[in-house]
Amino acid sequence: MKCLLVLVLLFVSSISADYPLYIDELEDLVSWDDKRQLEILDDDDFTPRSQLKTQFDAILSRQSPAVQSAYQSKVAREENERKSEEQYKRMRYQARGLDSVYQQILSIDGDLSLSENQANQQVVLPLLSLISFSLADFPLYIEELADIVNWEDERILERLEEDYYTPRFEIQAKVKEILRRQSPALQAAYRALVANKENTRTARVAHMLRQHEMRGTSDVFRRILEVQADLRLSQNDAKKLMRDLKKML
Repeated sequence: MKCLLVLVLLFVSSISADYPLYIDELEDLVSWDDKRQLEILDDDDFTPRSQLKTQFDAILSRQSPAVQSAYQSKVAREENERKSEEQYKRMRYQARGLDSVYQQILSIDGDLSLSENQANQQVVLPLLSLISFSLADFPLYIEELADIVNWEDERILERLEEDYYTPRFEIQAKVKEILRRQSPALQAAYRALVANKENTRTARVAHMLRQHEMRGTSDVFRRILEVQADLRLSQNDAKKLMRDLKKML
């Protein structure tokens, strides 16, 4: 990603949705009754995860050695993938001089004394103060989503952000599709983040408009805003039009 922007809820789903309990990995290997119990545990966002782990371990311990071995193999694969993605994220944070923030998020994510809901909330609060607002992300706000989704969705979003020739309404539709498949907590956090950015943008635009009114260039500035918001245009076309208009300011 191009800008030095740290985003909220990085760990709601970015490393592994199953970490640190890995309940899903056992569901397909057990009886129907045990599967139902595991689903209840998996959906419980309010019980401390240490208590969930105790109940989970009891279910795992009564499985056959073959099932336990198969489960451990699945977890090992998940852990390898998680660690690879964790290393990737670590490098990105280090490049921004925010390694301590990353370590804090890791600590929260792995703290079994917290419920899933508490962990999500504790990740959000310390990161909100790190967010810098800009006009560059308007109107698609792709980067705001890219750092809080899983590895695969992040790659898709990066490609969308670098697509300079597709009409932006088509890109926006794909971003919305990716957003829809995220967890409710992540969707709510993303929308709140975008709303905050929009509020800040509105205030900045109002300030800039007053400046252009004093200069007698408000009509050109309004036209720039219209071009910026016109989703029928590709990124490339919008930039060309805005560049030509800025020459008139």
